[in-house]
Amino acid sequence: MALKCAVELCIADIINSHGGPITLCQTAAEIVKFPSLDIPYLARIMRSLVRKKILTAHNPSDSGDTLYGLTPASKWLSHDFELSLVPMVLMENHSWQLAPWHYLSQCVKEGGIAFKKAHGCEMWDFASKNPEFNKIFNDAMACTAKIVMGVVLEEYKNGFDCLGSLKNAGGRTGGMIAEIVKAHPYIIGTDDAEKITNRSHSTRALEGAPARQKEKT
Repeated sequence: MALKCAVELCIADIINSHGGPITLCQTAAEIVKFPSLDIPYLARIMRSLVRKKILTAHNPSDSGDTLYGLTPASKWLSHDFELSLVPMVLMENHSWQLAPWHYLSQCVKEGGIAFKKAHGCEMWDFASKNPEFNKIFNDAMACTAKIVMGVVLEEYKNGFDCLGSLKNAGGRTGGMIAEIVKAHPYIIGTDDAEKITNRSHSTRALEGAPARQKEKT
């Protein structure tokens, strides 16, 4: 949950905006302007992030305040990083996703799906009835898809040379196929209309490949 806290408070972004390590008080000053901000509580969160190697902690030789800095892992929790994992962190730590874990022992005893026991239906049905969960889930899948496809396209450079068209079967927002089409202009991408969501249109526009992606009718 410390990761979720760091994301919601934009801690990595705050430190990055200063261009180098900053003190706890400097971090607190950038978070919110509420007089009730709990500095000791924030300090515990920062120490937890240091132990997880998300942040660094440096104690100046002049016995000044501890300076907190970024590590290579910090970028994944930055809202400004192109390949940020912020949406995934928020989804995995949301109460909707945490609830099924409390049903694991029941699943062992009775069988079944933990998510269904927690919410009364399976994940896809829950998403179709709950726009907020659907968005959280789609955003999380899209951010990881972008990272995965970046590696695939780099390591499998010539793997798509023989293709003229590609179908996104069972996809959600069309993020993966958009990355492929953008990298290989000669490929025409087709979405599975039964599975794709309305966000596929905005995804394609962002990826700069709307003209070469078609939605199946």
